[in-house]
Amino acid sequence: MNQKKVILVYRDKLLLDSETFISRSYEAFSDYRVVYACSKLGWSHNKIKDEKIIVSNGVVSRFLFTNFGFIKNLKQIKQLKPSIVHAHFGKSGALALPIAQQLKIPLIITYHGGDITKSTHLKKTILPKVYQRRLAKIKKYASNFFGVSNFISQKLIDNGFSPDKVVTHYLGINLKKTNKSDRFNDRLFFAGRFVEKKGIDILIDAIKILNSKGHLINLDLAGTGPLEDYFKKMTKDMPQIKYLGWLSKEEMDNYMTNSMAVVVPSKVASNGDCEGLPTVILEAFSNSCLVIASNHSGIPEIIKSEETGFIFKECDSEALSKQILKVRDISLHDRNKLIDAGQKILIEKFNSFEQSKKLEKNINKILSNEPIKEANI
Repeated sequence: MNQKKVILVYRDKLLLDSETFISRSYEAFSDYRVVYACSKLGWSHNKIKDEKIIVSNGVVSRFLFTNFGFIKNLKQIKQLKPSIVHAHFGKSGALALPIAQQLKIPLIITYHGGDITKSTHLKKTILPKVYQRRLAKIKKYASNFFGVSNFISQKLIDNGFSPDKVVTHYLGINLKKTNKSDRFNDRLFFAGRFVEKKGIDILIDAIKILNSKGHLINLDLAGTGPLEDYFKKMTKDMPQIKYLGWLSKEEMDNYMTNSMAVVVPSKVASNGDCEGLPTVILEAFSNSCLVIASNHSGIPEIIKSEETGFIFKECDSEALSKQILKVRDISLHDRNKLIDAGQKILIEKFNSFEQSKKLEKNINKILSNEPIKEANI
């Protein structure tokens, strides 16, 4: 029986609660054994059952690894005989570059959003960060760069990455069968980190606009983050807005299934930070819930206005308020028609198992020096 090839998956800090999509990327792999490599273990690393290697133990060795590519555990990694390195996020790609170079194996990097759009990544500083120092070498050495949406893929090309190396590869979710409900409540639902790019301020302003016109709209906000206190001060006189904190997957599904709509008001942050394609949209479709979203980043690749959901101009609270009223007044027939259309796209493009098989197929092509047809967007 032939021994499986090894794919070395690199993430600088393994793993954040919001990054379970990384492990889903390999759920259908049959030709490879997945081994994870990192600089440090995050609080959710136990969710990954595959083998894990910390490439450099201790503060000093991590400093040497980050700045000079010194790999303390190189011998252990070599014993695995990995065929390819797959890094998630641009910085992790920069850190993984010396591993791939010293092993003389291909490197591929998946870009997820802010790692290619943030101005801070390319801002000139007295002491350039590791990503800036290695960017030219990354562009030359890596076999392919995967963008999680066409928007991110185009951003890569706009930033000087070879179009022949750029591939759009959607992340997926585990699909489930849910029944559409005719007994949803009158509350909107938001889920995400309380950071600038999520556009929570735009959503709050839209609710205020509706209040001023005599429309009382209820809103549940799930999540936490650095701007939470700021938003609570903004809404201290708005009792119809509730802060739910961080929810479990089961609690999130329940809220989505029973809500009037999930709102995704994402926007470009002041530092250029963008979404790739928010997975909360996919989760909403999976839970048979309508979506109202801004036309930010890769969102229009899945939300078609009044075909699969409702879309509004980024940062336009007035436009969002009008879409909220449309959703409130929509007939059950039209609501279900939109949900059906959204779920069709979900099945066709965002099934995590099928996307995982597609990723493995593309990796096999890379190792066989075959071109990936989707390379030019």
